[in-house]
Amino acid sequence: MRKWREENSRNSEQIVEVGEELISEYASKLGDDIWIIYEQVMIAALDYGRDDLALFCLQELRRQFPGSHRVKRLTGMRFEAMER
Repeated sequence: MRKWREENSRNSEQIVEVGEELISEYASKLGDDIWIIYEQVMIAALDYGRDDLALFCLQELRRQFPGSHRVKRLTGMRFEAMER
């Protein structure tokens, strides 16, 4: 996940597959790294057409960072994706 992030790679399908497993199996073990993973998976899920996963990630981010400008930007991205 980190490598894809650092390379600014757009492997949405792979990010969704790996990220979904990380979130469901290892979220409690990832510490603060989980938040960047939620963000990365959310963006990939929007790109890949997985609104259910995108919404789940967004809700977790909203719960952790209420009022965050970054989370508001992600909310806007979701609304844009829903208009497609």
